[in-house]
Amino acid sequence: MKLRNLSYTLALVAMTALGVSGCGGAIDSYINGTVVGLSADATVELTNTDNGDKVSVKFNESDNSFKFDKTVAAGASYHIIVSKQPKGQTCSVEPNNGIGQVPANGGDITDIKVKCVIGNSTAVVVTVKLSGLADGATVVLSNVLSSPIDSLSITGDQETARGGTTERAFSILHFPGDMYEIKVTDQPSNGQRCEVKGNTGSGYIPTTGPMSPATVSCSFS
Repeated sequence: MKLRNLSYTLALVAMTALGVSGCGGAIDSYINGTVVGLSADATVELTNTDNGDKVSVKFNESDNSFKFDKTVAAGASYHIIVSKQPKGQTCSVEPNNGIGQVPANGGDITDIKVKCVIGNSTAVVVTVKLSGLADGATVVLSNVLSSPIDSLSITGDQETARGGTTERAFSILHFPGDMYEIKVTDQPSNGQRCEVKGNTGSGYIPTTGPMSPATVSCSFS
C-alpha cells in the first residue's frame, strides 16, 4: 500500500513539474509575411529597421513567403521596410506601413504583406553606418529635416563593440532633391559619445546613382 502511495505521489509531482514548465513566460516572435506581385526573376530586400535584420525574397511560382531570422521580444516594436526595390518595380509594406508591435504574450507575426507593382519609384530611405557602439548601449539619431522628424534608435552588439559596423535605415521615404540632416539626439547612457563624421550626415538626395550612408562613430574618448 505504501509503495502504491509512493508511486502515486511521484507521478503527481512529475505531472505538476510538467505543468509548471509548460506555463513559461512570453515567447519571442518571428516576423513572417508574403510578397505578392513580384515579377519573374525579381528580388526584393526587406529590413526590420528596429533590429537591422534583413531578408531577400526572390520570385517563386509556388511560394513567395518570407521569415526574418532574428526574433523580436514580446511587447517590442518592429518596422518592416523595403530596403531594396526589385528592378522595374515598386513594393510597399502593409499593414500600417510595416509598423507594429509584438503582443505582450508573444506569438509570431504572420500578417505582413508586401505588394509590388510594375514601375520604378525614385524614393529612397536615408541609411546610417555605425561603428564603435558598446554591446547593449543605445544611441538615438534623427533626420531633423524630415517632416515629421524621423528618429532611429540603434543598440550596439558584439560586432559594433569590436569596431565592426552595422547599417540601419530611417523609415520615411525621400525623393531626389530633398534635403536631409542626421544628428545625434540622444547619446548612450554608458558614457560613450557618438558623432556623425564629416559631411556624411547632411546634403541632398541624389538625382542619379546610389546614395551613400551617413557615417556615425562612437567612442569613450
